[in-house]
Amino acid sequence: MVLILIFILLALLVFVALKINNNRQSQQAPRIMMWFGKVNQHWNLEKNIWETDADGESGADINKLDYCRKFYPSTAKVVIYKNETSDNWQSQGNQGKYTSTKMSYRCVLKGQKVEGDDVSNYKDSPEETPLEPEFSPKIQPIMEPGAEPGKVPMEPKLIVY
Repeated sequence: MVLILIFILLALLVFVALKINNNRQSQQAPRIMMWFGKVNQHWNLEKNIWETDADGESGADINKLDYCRKFYPSTAKVVIYKNETSDNWQSQGNQGKYTSTKMSYRCVLKGQKVEGDDVSNYKDSPEETPLEPEFSPKIQPIMEPGAEPGKVPMEPKLIVY
């Protein structure tokens, strides 16, 4: 019985140690985040925080590899990392303050072996219409009387909601 308890305690200690180590590695991973309409973010490896690009204009429409190299010059490729939250997002000119969760991209440095598809030259496209969020028109087909379900009418009608 005592041996079982010792085994359980050792297993728990190993689990906790692995979790702490994994968390440290996550914080030390060089990475970037992009959000259309906001200035890009990069992970400050010294402070362990997300920072808005000081240039106040770098946006989501730029090459990910070039952007990684701006902060991590020895970047060899860029891979999708994970969803992360930053409360340091700002609009052009580094105005305002916004919080959002976005996909982060790992900047893989020369000599590192990191799994994942290379998205270095992939450019994102806007997720939302450039219109204000309060007014976002959407096209929705309206069923004509006697129309079959699943068939779109010949002329879709615009409904604003």
